[in-house]
Amino acid sequence: MAESKCPKCESNKFELKPNKSQGNDITFVQCANCGSVIGVFEDKPLSSVILESEKRISIRLNTIEQSINRLIPK
Repeated sequence: MAESKCPKCESNKFELKPNKSQGNDITFVQCANCGSVIGVFEDKPLSSVILESEKRISIRLNTIEQSINRLIPK
């Protein structure tokens, strides 16, 4: 399996660095050697992720239900 390397210094050691900037809780994945940012994660409470997912699923189900109701005469 290939080993991940920093594109800048080719180090293979990475770290997570929390950052609270502009009211957003984000975590940087960065090279532990030179600090180059490799990726970013948005920190959200699990409950808000679940609520957002429930809303999207509900909207999709309503759309499907409306489509079925149009196809099946009453």
